[in-house]
Amino acid sequence: VDCYRVVATSALREAENQEEFLGRAWEKTAMQIQVISSEEEARLSFLGVSRGLPSLESPLVADLGGGSLELILEGGAEPIFLSLPLGAVRAMEQNLKITEITAVMSPLAFHKKDFAPHPLVMAGGTATTLAAIKHSLVQYDPSLVHGQLLKREEIADIYNMLERMPLSLRRRLPGLQPERADIIPWGTRIILLLMDILEKGEIIVSESDLLDGVIWSLA
Repeated sequence: VDCYRVVATSALREAENQEEFLGRAWEKTAMQIQVISSEEEARLSFLGVSRGLPSLESPLVADLGGGSLELILEGGAEPIFLSLPLGAVRAMEQNLKITEITAVMSPLAFHKKDFAPHPLVMAGGTATTLAAIKHSLVQYDPSLVHGQLLKREEIADIYNMLERMPLSLRRRLPGLQPERADIIPWGTRIILLLMDILEKGEIIVSESDLLDGVIWSLA
């Protein structure tokens, strides 16, 4: 490996012991971790998605992680970037109600008209997991996930199924990694609310995301 880059996102951006963590990571790995801004995170996610789905013209990219939701649109008159303190893990840990999630998403209303003509592409573990559950993938196959179209009704059906399932059964559901079983309903709920606010009836799932954007930024 001639060139590499290690980045950290919202969890480390907000950590009170960020410097301690970076110091220990350096001691154990001799790797310099870059704590990137939310803007840089969104830019890299957009780069990963746009390179991974080159046939899509001017997508609206939404990257839902554990602690934040980044949206970026570069195909309009001028680039639009939003970073919201909303992620699957954060929503679960704070036990956010639907009204509270919607309140965090309120800035989206200002850009609704700008976003309207553009296909919504979702990156991140929640979106790829939903596509994997749809196909009941016992063995994860990126080719069956990347570029997958998911209708709102399909996502809602999966969400209702997940909500009714006890955690022990969720852990055995084909397509769902056991370690995501606790947070997946929260991430799915965020995606559904995002689609409703933006009035989008479908999403395109991208397997290429921030990690691919980091590689492309080095290429």
